[in-house]
Amino acid sequence: AGRRLLLALWCSLACLNSVGAVDKSKFRTCDQGSFCRRYRKYISKVETSRGSEFAHEIDAASVHLSGNKLSAKVAQVHDKSVKPLNLELRWFKDVQGRCGITRIVVTEEAPLHPRFQLREGDVVLPEAQLQHDAVALAPSAGGGETKVTSSAPGDCEVVIRHRPFEVDFRAGGKVLQRLNARHLMNFERYRAKGAAAHAGLVDATDVDAEHLWEESFGGHTDSKPRGPA
Repeated sequence: AGRRLLLALWCSLACLNSVGAVDKSKFRTCDQGSFCRRYRKYISKVETSRGSEFAHEIDAASVHLSGNKLSAKVAQVHDKSVKPLNLELRWFKDVQGRCGITRIVVTEEAPLHPRFQLREGDVVLPEAQLQHDAVALAPSAGGGETKVTSSAPGDCEVVIRHRPFEVDFRAGGKVLQRLNARHLMNFERYRAKGAAAHAGLVDATDVDAEHLWEESFGGHTDSKPRGPA
């Protein structure tokens, strides 16, 4: 028993020494990574504005519902020359035939380069294996929002607030999840090198535009020919 205890203590000390021997200079801090650094600055800019600074709003005229799908355009508040983002929500029933499955996608309209698309069945079930939940637009208490209710049992609804852009997922009268509650959504687009700066706050590159095309660390340089996206 004594030998086992000494062996355990020796192993513990060896592990501690190994941890202490890690060269921290080989790992980047947030300030040394361009995306992390500028996103922190973006968060600070939005949060210190006390709700007056946000980048996205829904174009109410673009909202379209068909069957189990709703589409809309997410416009840029501060630069209307920037193409809007595409928003799509799709509703499905669970294995018991109740409501509760909503898939949401926000993507770029006509990107300069193809964006990554999650392959069906790679992480989530293919939609062909799910039963559609036909939804309907419902009257909202006030203007400035779109409310969608499920036809399946379970009392599910989604409320899309237009300005600033937010999405509530509700069931049984309770909010289960709120998307973009703090208005920190940051969608950086592909762009050509030398492209003109945005007219206002569109994404985090408008707060910190350093190292959008390449950045160096530890003697290595990473090239980003498509820009910061």
